Amino acid sequence: EWKLWLVLCVCFAGGCVERRFVITSDQPGAVVYDENNIPIGATPVDKPFTYYGKYRFTLMKDGFQTTIVEEKVT
Repeated sequence: EWKLWLVLCVCFAGGCVERRFVITSDQPGAVVYDENNIPIGATPVDKPFTYYGKYRFTLMKDGFQTTIVEEKVT
């Protein structure tokens, strides 16, 4: 069974805001795909985002069951 941690980072630099997901799992090296099945990278991995709301991620790693996770970002 997977455990997924989604951490939000908000950076303030020069007046602009950058929002990023930081995605980790209890199985490091799992490949994370976004809702469009585009690979983001292997955990731990981060990705910028613009809008709050619900996001879907798919985690895959050899020897483990593929898992789809939905997370609400508020």
